[in-house]
Amino acid sequence: MAGKSKVDIRELKRFAAKLEKAADGELKRQFAVWLEAVGMEFLGVVQDEIIRLGVVDTRRLLNSFSRGNSDCVFRIRDDVLVLDVGTNVEYAAEVNDGHKLPNGRWWEGYHYFDLSIAIFEKILPASLEKRLQEWLDEF
Repeated sequence: MAGKSKVDIRELKRFAAKLEKAADGELKRQFAVWLEAVGMEFLGVVQDEIIRLGVVDTRRLLNSFSRGNSDCVFRIRDDVLVLDVGTNVEYAAEVNDGHKLPNGRWWEGYHYFDLSIAIFEKILPASLEKRLQEWLDEF
């Protein structure tokens, strides 16, 4: 028994074209833009925690946080995404971690940065999953 069959591969061709576009660097460019936005969102979380905990007095600490350098918020090291965020305020670590007072007692600190990381670790997976789904739908 012999027969012929026709298969419409237009959708497959469109998909292949989208894959070519993604492989040509478009996906990498979009990922970089998304990472930049995520980094800025994290800085916002840090600032929100500083305000929520009442750490701000002169706003110097609040306004001091910035991303690692002008070219990069994130870097990949050993297959792990690393966010470089810092401050040039010399007392920032003591305000976060606590420190020994002149009378010898321990002042606990606000832990604003630690809390910010915990908050961000909770919201990042959903954000990433949503964005990945958008990329899958696009490409």
